[in-house]
Amino acid sequence: CQKARARAKKFGTVYKDPPTFLPWSHIRRLRANPQQGFVTGINLQSQEEKDKLEARKNRFGTSSTSNAPEDTTSSTEQENTANATEEEQLSISLPTSQAWDNEKLVLEHRTDPPMSLWKEVPELAEDEQSSLQYEATLAGDKIHLFSIDWAAFKQIRTNDVMSYFTGFGPTYVEWLGDLSCNVHFQDKFSASRALANLSTELPFPPPSPERQNDETETAEAAEKSDLGRMGWSLGKTPLRKIANDRFGRRGTTARVLLRVATSLDVLQDRPNSWPKPPPGFSTKRVLGPGSDFPQQTKKKSQKKRKSGEAKQRKVEERTENGEPSMLDRGLTAVRAGFSTEELEAERAKKRIKTTEASSY
Repeated sequence: CQKARARAKKFGTVYKDPPTFLPWSHIRRLRANPQQGFVTGINLQSQEEKDKLEARKNRFGTSSTSNAPEDTTSSTEQENTANATEEEQLSISLPTSQAWDNEKLVLEHRTDPPMSLWKEVPELAEDEQSSLQYEATLAGDKIHLFSIDWAAFKQIRTNDVMSYFTGFGPTYVEWLGDLSCNVHFQDKFSASRALANLSTELPFPPPSPERQNDETETAEAAEKSDLGRMGWSLGKTPLRKIANDRFGRRGTTARVLLRVATSLDVLQDRPNSWPKPPPGFSTKRVLGPGSDFPQQTKKKSQKKRKSGEAKQRKVEERTENGEPSMLDRGLTAVRAGFSTEELEAERAKKRIKTTEASSY
């Protein structure tokens, strides 16, 4: 830059600053050439639009239950409705208390917004207020997604995330790591509408358990992150894998946290390594909440025990007095050794038995 400025000054030309380098995640999005989504153009969450919606309800009487049609469905149809399908079960909103599940496991991978962008900034000392990152801004056209189910989310791919936001015009999924990504929209109104309809706001401060049996549970409740104050929301339904592929099985579900993305939610450089997956991860079976840790199975130990018992019975059948023969023992380190004289004596007994059997 200094040489270019000196050259421009020497020849009397105007110096132009070189173009700034974009973060790696932005460059990847430009290369991907994503499909264009639709633009809402209307902020449905504004107070003006909410007042218009309420006025329409009052005008046409949609809020009244007196004009509701009578239920004329037969008993057979009611029984079929009672048998909830998998999609209907997924439509049930998750309780907000699940937002803090697996926090110890995934906390180091979660990126919280800077304190200056929280919903409610706590009172701090003057020296602490000066350290706030005021240069960070909200990116209203992006939703930052973070999963609290690590093993299950490793099976999730871009098509699954796009399907989760179907109906709100997502345009691109910007992956930031094993557990997080940014979902881009065409405008900030579409993003806010998706966030309002697909997530539930979390209370702050964090709720404490109704029953605290010991001091450990009390300490864990005090260590909970104030997710609601930071701006996080819990997805009403788990994110679901829609098709089988080499990365996982259809039906895998993962719970997610959502918030408005910030200018800091980017990858400056291309990652060279990825963290090791949790022990419960597998691409061969359907995973969900609770799959981060392997299920304790005793199949291998049972097989080893059964094979050992079968060998022991076979050895005992070969002996007369119930004591295993030295010749049937293996030369393993766990068994005591024996001398050459004992081996010769054992062989002499077998030769005598063979001679007596042949004489008859």
